[in-house]
Amino acid sequence: MLRALNEYRPDSLILSLRLPGLDPWEVLSRVRDISDLPIAVWTWSTGCRKRSVP
Repeated sequence: MLRALNEYRPDSLILSLRLPGLDPWEVLSRVRDISDLPIAVWTWSTGCRKRSVP
């Protein structure tokens, strides 16, 4: 992932807190070590009830 940041040079990053096999806080720390890129942290929960919209 860090190689991709160097190769593609994005304007911002959306980071999921549910990265399979990776610690998202470690990823965040490593990105911060090499860049001041704006980062949006994204997560979700499967425990939410579905609501119908009127």
